[in-house]
Amino acid sequence: MNALEQRTHPETVLNDWTDIWLRDDKKAGYVGVTHNFKSYKWYGLKDKQAIKSHTKGQLDQYITLNAYEGFHRDSEHLKQIRTIGVDLDHYNVDLSILEAQEIIFDMVKENIIPAPNLVITSRGTQLFYDIAKGASPDMAWLTSYITKQFIDKLKEIGADSNASDTSRIMRVPESVNSRNGATVTPRIWRNTPYTLQELQAYCKPLERFRNSYKRRFNKVYSIDSRLIAINRVNHARLLDFEKLIELRNGDFTGKRNELLYMYSFHDAFNHDSYNATLDEMRERFKDVFSRSDGVMDENEFRRTVKSGYDDARTFFEQYKGNGYRMTVKLNDGVIKPRKTSNIIQMLDISKDEQMHLRTLISAEIKRQRERVRKTKANRAKGIRPMTEYNEQRKASQAERIEQLTKLMAEHPDATQREYADMLGVTAMTVSRLKKAIER
Repeated sequence: MNALEQRTHPETVLNDWTDIWLRDDKKAGYVGVTHNFKSYKWYGLKDKQAIKSHTKGQLDQYITLNAYEGFHRDSEHLKQIRTIGVDLDHYNVDLSILEAQEIIFDMVKENIIPAPNLVITSRGTQLFYDIAKGASPDMAWLTSYITKQFIDKLKEIGADSNASDTSRIMRVPESVNSRNGATVTPRIWRNTPYTLQELQAYCKPLERFRNSYKRRFNKVYSIDSRLIAINRVNHARLLDFEKLIELRNGDFTGKRNELLYMYSFHDAFNHDSYNATLDEMRERFKDVFSRSDGVMDENEFRRTVKSGYDDARTFFEQYKGNGYRMTVKLNDGVIKPRKTSNIIQMLDISKDEQMHLRTLISAEIKRQRERVRKTKANRAKGIRPMTEYNEQRKASQAERIEQLTKLMAEHPDATQREYADMLGVTAMTVSRLKKAIER
């Protein structure tokens, strides 16, 4: 079974909205609930009833899509991916809840999207797709890929393109939306969970840059490990760009156009068309500005995004043709993903900023993180720090020296072997201890 395959237990049935987040095959980590986006209350498998009683009828309660460890809602503490969610603000496109649901029914019937497991409504509508047995944090790139593809399909009914990362939160069913006083009403549409492979069947195949043919469902695509690797790195790049925008509060003076091109290049892998990439870039760059370059007009914005999209497409076609291997050919006209060091230099990413990023980091910071990772792994295995080991070793040696000194006074005629037997050590150890005593 490869990294993209899972198996659904036929006995897994969803009877209540809490089953999406907490059930026997989803035990790892805790899901968080918040009202103020600052503090969270965390719930595990044994807290299914508690999470309902604490949130039912309460104003503006939000729940994490996924489970975390250490009671922190960030990517570093992600423990288990539990659900894929899509937020529909259909009121922004003048659609009522019933009108939006009719469109969703039609899309499900036509196999454009899968039937959601859970649908909740208040002012807008949110769709949830339950992942069987949960997914490893290593699959965040794929769940993000699937989410963006579903958002593209649901764009016309108000799908929020900003809501695609694993750390998102959604409204808690049976709580109350303070904007219109409506209860967040949950309805289970499908009571069996999906595997990632089943959800991926509704997306553009990873082997194709565009999907211009009618998909045949039930076809299994064999995914090369190198293709998985580049998608994982691509996902991390996008998270770094997003984080960098947040760290700089959108200020990319003198660097805005470079960021837009690179962001478009990497984001193009997740979409089925240039227009979908353009729509997402519009959302991502609403608050990005440059004090030296002035306002970017629509034509320049479109040209930059299209340049990134077209270069990504050309690169992918060559990459696929080479068996998913990166090749370096001079003057072939193919623009490849920029090296980490080049991006750091082009965007002038400081060391302080790099401390908050995943892949856009210097070799020095990478080595530091690797040392920290190895240290944590060693502690988890029970391996002590070298300083602690040396201190204990010195204490142990001092104790043995004291014991040997006492034995030598009590048994001055004993042999080295006899001393060794008395101490429970080797004769060579006794020899070293005697030298230490002499010193």
